[in-house]
Order: sequence, then C-alpha cells, then structure tokens
Amino acid sequence: MTHAPVSLVLLASGPTGDFPDVLDAVRRDCGPQDEVVCVVPATRTALLDVAAGQEWLRVIEVASDTPEECWSAGVAATTLPIVVFLDGDTAPSPGWLAELVTALDDPTVVAAGPSCTRTFGPQRVESPTDPAAAARFAADWDGDGVTDVGRLGPVCAAVRRDALTAVGGPVHDLLPYPALAARGRVVLARNALVLHRSTDCALRPAATSAEGAFLSAVLLTRDDEAHLADCLSAVRPFVDEIVVRDLGSTDRTVEIARAAGAVVVEGGWDGDFGAARSEALSHVTAEWTLALEPDEVAEGNPMAMRGQLMFATRSNVLAVRVGSQPAPRLFRTEIGRFTGSESEVMVDRITGEPVPCEGLFPGLSLRIADAAAGTAGRNLRSTPHSPAEDRVNASRLQGPRAEISALLDANRLGDATIRLNESLSAGERPLNLGEIDRVLAATWSAAEARDAVIAVLAKVSSELSVGQWFNWSARVRAAGLPAACPLLTVAADEGNPAPQRVIAAAMAMEFYDDETAGAVFAQAIEHVSDAESEEVLARLREYTPRVAASVEMAPA
Repeated sequence: MTHAPVSLVLLASGPTGDFPDVLDAVRRDCGPQDEVVCVVPATRTALLDVAAGQEWLRVIEVASDTPEECWSAGVAATTLPIVVFLDGDTAPSPGWLAELVTALDDPTVVAAGPSCTRTFGPQRVESPTDPAAAARFAADWDGDGVTDVGRLGPVCAAVRRDALTAVGGPVHDLLPYPALAARGRVVLARNALVLHRSTDCALRPAATSAEGAFLSAVLLTRDDEAHLADCLSAVRPFVDEIVVRDLGSTDRTVEIARAAGAVVVEGGWDGDFGAARSEALSHVTAEWTLALEPDEVAEGNPMAMRGQLMFATRSNVLAVRVGSQPAPRLFRTEIGRFTGSESEVMVDRITGEPVPCEGLFPGLSLRIADAAAGTAGRNLRSTPHSPAEDRVNASRLQGPRAEISALLDANRLGDATIRLNESLSAGERPLNLGEIDRVLAATWSAAEARDAVIAVLAKVSSELSVGQWFNWSARVRAAGLPAACPLLTVAADEGNPAPQRVIAAAMAMEFYDDETAGAVFAQAIEHVSDAESEEVLARLREYTPRVAASVEMAPA
C-alpha cells in the first residue's frame, strides 16, 4: 500500500537492545519518497551508535530531553508537507504508516493518529502483555476505519506541516490538539496499529528542573462568580501559579480569575471534563499540581505545606481531604492527566493507565464552601451520544469483551457494567484488571450502573492495589455506601491473606474511623505469622501511622 511522501521524526527511545528492531520496522514501511530523521535526546546517547551509520536516515543530537524540544528539532530538520511523529519505544505493525497517512488524503483532516497500546487518549487499545501473544495480536489487527476524536495521545501522530506551523509547533504532549482541532479534523485511523512498550520511554524527561514554579492550582469554571474569589484568594498563598480553564461563563467568572492573577484559558464546552482539565494542565509550568473546584477553600499552613511537599520525593500522587473525604488531588504535573467526560479519572500522561494514589497528604485540606449548592462546574454533564445499536447487536456474536466495548461506545454504561459482572460471575475474565478499573471509573457516575459497579468491585477488590483501594473507597463512601467499601470487603474475607486483611482494615480505621473495621482488624491480626509481622508493621507505619502507633506486633 503506497502513501504520500512524509517526513518521519523518530525519537530515540526504549532499551538499546530493542532499538534496532524499531529501526527495521520504520525502514520496512518507509519508501524512497520519505525523509526520516532520528532525534537522539541528551539522555539517550547509548542509542546514538545504534542509529549511526544508517544511510537511509539522518541522526540529530539534541542537548535536551524534553519531548517538545526533541520533536521541534525533527520538524526543523525536515521539509515535506506531512510530518509523522513516532516514539522509539514502540513496535509498529506492518503497514501502519500507509494506513495512518491515508487518513490525511481527506483535505479536511489536519492530524491523525493510529490505534496504540499504552497511551493516553482515544487511541488507546489493550493488547496482551506476553510478547509472542502481542505479536499475534498485531498480526491479526483489523481496525474499523477513521473516527473523529478531537485529540490524540503523545506516542504517535501525523500532522500537516502548515497547520502545525500555524499553531506554534510541537508541545510537551506532542501536538497542540485543541488549536489543531480549530483548523480541521483530528481523527483516529483505527486500521493503523502501534504497540507502545513504554519500558524505557523517552517521552518522560529524566528529571524535573529545580527552576521555575513548584506548585500550581488548576480549576475548571463556568458561571462561578459566587465562590471563585474566595477560592482563589485562599489558595494563592499555597501556590506559585493558578490556571483556570473556563468553560464558557456568562457572568463575572473570567474577570474575577484575571483580577486574581490567574492564567485564564477560555474555550467552549464540549461535554468532556477530562479533556478540559487535561488542556488546562498543558498550560501549567509547575512541578506539582493541585486540582480543585471553584467552590473549594484551601486551608492549612502554606509554608509548612510546601515544605512537606518538597520532601515527598518518592510520591507522584497524593490525596488531600475534601470536606470529610480524601481525594487524589495533588500530583506531579509530569505524571497526571485526566480522562472521562462525566467523571474525571487521573491517568498517566504517557501510558493512559490509572495512577495509584500513594497516601494522604496532611499539610492541606479543602473545605467546600456550600456543599449543598455545588457549582456550575460540578453540575455540568455531557449530553449522551446516540446509541450505536448496530455495533452492540453485532458484538453479541463476538464475545463479552467486544460486547462490553460496544455498550460503552453506545453510552449504555449500566448495561456495560452489568455485562461485565455477569461475565465475572460465570468465571470468565473478558478484561484485565487495569481495563476493569477503567470501565468502573467510566461508569461510576451513571446511576443505572451503580449496583453493577459495586458487585464487580466486590469480586475484584482483593486484586486491587493499595492506591486503587484508596480511590474506590473514597468514591463509594462519598456516595453514602460505606458497607460497599472495598477496604471492608477485603478485610472481611477470611480467604484473603492475613497481612492483606490487616492493611485494608487499618486503612478503613485510619481514614474513615470505621468501627466495623476495628473488629475485623483485631481478628485478622491474630492470624499474622511471626515471619510476616515485621513487614506488616512496616506497611502500617507507611500507610496508617495512627493505627501503627497503637499496635504491638509480636516479634519477628
């Protein structure tokens, strides 16, 4: 399959031993009409020797490891009307380039991306983790045409050079998708497939510079003049910058934000909270970000809080108390992005996988100014799309995985979660644990899905990470369903290992003062062996220091 001439910019990335295979895959799909440059970041000099001597490509060394500077260097070194960007920690499937570039044969399309594993954004697909199985998956891949998506992820994309130049060039997350979408269509070419390994990815800089802002606050607003001034004045002593993404206010919201010194990003509302907050994050310059709502008031000692955060060198995502409940709101900007049109879920900026919360940050809390009234930003919800019933009907012949996917695409959230629960009850496992977590997060806000979400959580709670326990327990308790708390589910199940039951019960005691958990904790801790006691106590000290202080474990 032939394609229009392209300038392909390859970012040297991934393990040294795998990079020759990437070069072979790129050469396989490129033709004599294409120009190829391999950009080697300052931190990837080991890959320089691998790329050197390849006569069919040009190697460029860049004295930086930031993605936007590397991508920009590749653009500057090439000339053809279509530019294709590809991270080197990938395994492109045969024919991917032609399938991708063909999408730009339509003059209304300004950018296109392939289906891609381990990426943030609508390109994301799941593949087996076993290398042999992943290879078979790629060989059998058969997408279903071109779909308008509005934005793409950071791993691979094709773009018209003139459009990219007009919007200012590459950015940290590869392309400035909102600006491109204003100039034409941004699409997903589903037939093209790129497997992103993300084993040693160069898309994440090696280290964050100590210079510049340390902490930023990010808000979404719409007609929030009643609370916004109090919110911004309270958070200002804690942060170095404030970024407000306004969703189309008609009152004084934007005026108030600008008067408070905030960076205001104005735009329309397309019904997608996750995309809007992720867009706001693209304007953040700080190492850490605090996500908050316009009716929340920051409380605490700003100087002490910043000092505590500076020592959180091993953490990426932390929870703060919002009202009476902990919520993951404090995170390294380099790590977090948001997905979910109605219920925002934090995911990794590169891989799109859920990011676990690593504990409760004690130096800051957020008081809700008027919990009963809420804000316009909280209450906005997108209008459901028309159900794709034809695909749903066809999927019933393809197994539960395809059916769940089709139901989600048709916005039949309750049906999708019910089907997942039925499948698990029958002893099937149509989705892996990460996929299950994403499905539950996407459907949690739908009332019709709530009972099925709780049922699925009960089945998989013992497999969840500590961070997932924390996130889901906060969700179900905030919904007034403490009995469904995954921490209690894990702690009460005598079939689970005693150390796991102890940690789960302790977390319910530490964060929620749950009396039920206290009785379970006392029973479970009796079954912790001497060999396990030291490790259990260490984990209690890490996750639940108040409970740990009250415990006398048997000597190891």
